[in-house]
Amino acid sequence: MKSLLIPIISFIRNALQNAPNDITFEYPVKILAFPTNALLPLDVQITAPIKSKTKWSDLFDDFAEYKRGFKKITETTINQNRGYLETVFYLMKNPVLEDITYKHCLTVCKLISKVPLRWKDRYNNASLLKLVNEVDEKGYETLSTASIRNHLMTFKEFLRFAKKRRYITEAFEYDIDIPKKEKGKERESFSGSELVKIFNVRTYNI
Repeated sequence: MKSLLIPIISFIRNALQNAPNDITFEYPVKILAFPTNALLPLDVQITAPIKSKTKWSDLFDDFAEYKRGFKKITETTINQNRGYLETVFYLMKNPVLEDITYKHCLTVCKLISKVPLRWKDRYNNASLLKLVNEVDEKGYETLSTASIRNHLMTFKEFLRFAKKRRYITEAFEYDIDIPKKEKGKERESFSGSELVKIFNVRTYNI
């Protein structure tokens, strides 16, 4: 029996010695009834360390500090950025940063145009997704193109910052499509007779 147990003990001893530093071992110890009275670990359980999950709001202070230092932005802009990200993460059902996927980014790009204007103030903190689903039926006033751009550009920058800080591993910022700016109304050109009148001194009674 002793000859059978020695290889087992040797195998477990080597496994324990070569294990990574960040792995913990939890095992009961039993004294075997053979002449050496050796201690043999039974039912060895290798448990990987539990990684904490990070909410977007947990990283926002660092993001804001980064923007204050490198972008020189005002506190008003910081608060606007917080509001943009709050809306975006509501659309994704508030995943932790480590769980964000490509599908989350697609969801934001798809639904952001249906977000009612000032939805938190106007609708008493009603579920944003519920409001988005009702927008066509109830005719809510929605975000302007400029506001949509601000939401998505802030989200894109935040994803880039989270990747830089190793909270996410993929470059999801490239999956965010920013709509183009709306063109202003083209000014109508003056007719020839109007130009003559404009440049005629008599027009101004001088």
